[in-house]
Amino acid sequence: MHRIVGGLTELGLRRGDRGVLLLANGPEFFEAEHALFVGGFVRTALSVRLHLREVVHILTDCAASVVFAGPDWAERLAGVRAQLPALRSVVTVGGGPGDTTLAALRAADPVPPARPGAGDPAAILYTSGTTGLPKGATLSHANWVAMVRNELVELPRPPTATSSCTSRR
Repeated sequence: MHRIVGGLTELGLRRGDRGVLLLANGPEFFEAEHALFVGGFVRTALSVRLHLREVVHILTDCAASVVFAGPDWAERLAGVRAQLPALRSVVTVGGGPGDTTLAALRAADPVPPARPGAGDPAAILYTSGTTGLPKGATLSHANWVAMVRNELVELPRPPTATSSCTSRR
C-alpha cells in the first residue's frame, strides 16, 4: 500500500487530492482504497452501475485527480477525458486504456503514511441523485473513525478460533 502511495506521488498527486474508485468489489478495490487513506488523499467510491453522465458529473464535482478503473470504465473514461480537466491519471486494474496500472504503482518506492488531522477530509460520499444530480457529502477523518468504531461495536463478534491442540507437560 505504501508503494501505491509512492506511485501516486510520482504521478504528481499530493495530500488532499481526490481519488476515485470505479472498481467492482475485489482485493484491488480495498488495496487502492487503503492507499488513498494512507496517502492522505480524499477517497470517493462510485458504483460501477452508474451512467457515464453521472460519473462525469461526480468526477468534475469532486475535482478528481486520479481514478482507479477496471477495463470497461477505462474505455468509457477515455472517450470523455477532455471533459475532465482536473483528472491527471487513470489507473487501470485488469487492462484497458489508461495512464498507468495498479501493478506499476505497486512497483514504486514506498512513501511513509500521511498524518492527516481529525478535521481533514477523508472521503466524499455521493447521494443517489434521485431528485437531481448526485451531491457530495464530505466526511472528515474523525467522522470516518467514528463510523468504523461504531460498526465494530454494533456488528456481532466473529467466532473465536478454537485450538484442536492441547498442551502436554
